[in-house]
Amino acid sequence: VDIALLFPVESRKRFQYHPLRYIGERVLLIAAPPEDAEPQPQDALEMARLAMRIAVHETAQTAPTPAFPPREGSGRELLVRHIPGSWGKFAAEKISEMLPRLGQQVTVRWLLSETDPTDWRGEAVLFFTDGERRDDVFKTPQGLTDVHVQWDDAPDAPPLGAFLTEQALIEAFSSFGMVVCARIPRKPTTQEPQSFAFISFLYPEDAQRVGRKPSVEVQLTPTWTLELRPRLAKFGNSTDKRVAVKANESDVGFDWVHLCKR
Repeated sequence: VDIALLFPVESRKRFQYHPLRYIGERVLLIAAPPEDAEPQPQDALEMARLAMRIAVHETAQTAPTPAFPPREGSGRELLVRHIPGSWGKFAAEKISEMLPRLGQQVTVRWLLSETDPTDWRGEAVLFFTDGERRDDVFKTPQGLTDVHVQWDDAPDAPPLGAFLTEQALIEAFSSFGMVVCARIPRKPTTQEPQSFAFISFLYPEDAQRVGRKPSVEVQLTPTWTLELRPRLAKFGNSTDKRVAVKANESDVGFDWVHLCKR
């Protein structure tokens, strides 16, 4: 992320940054790998060397590199992210079960989490002959339904999201139905929490019921609660969605996998 801050994204969205490999392709003119290239494990040393090459190149320029647009997808790819590490050697088989119309071999690339070194997650890129075929596979699994919650941060005060945890959100909203996960988005540049979050419900009717409530309180400390304003999320499940999965057959709760069209 530190190197990416040198290269602004040509986009209307805020807090965006380019992946390191894509910066290398645009700035150092490194050839992009072919679509059908075999995914390789992430090499931390290789990425560090690439970051250093980009930094040295940029410091030698007389003017900063202008903003450039994000990488465009081919329109026929499906990215599978957040694959549970507990699936291990059965990950490809599990993905094929989740996407029964897939009809292709799956290769999983394992990544080490930057925030939790014990939490290995995998990703896989699936290529299709056309966008229609990809969309047919994408729509098969049922996606989670998100509730968007928001709160007000006081001016010149630490963001309340710094005191809020995903687990606290799950506990607060589980009384309304089966909650699979909660997410507090953070600014990529500073990791400062935003003043909103998403709660993902397994069943859409539970999310719809919560979305009609004027407010929901979440416990921050034994003596401190925060009032959240919930509403049904407007976007989601059209170009990307989270799908509930079992990380282990013995688990009572759910994990999730993220599907993204590109």
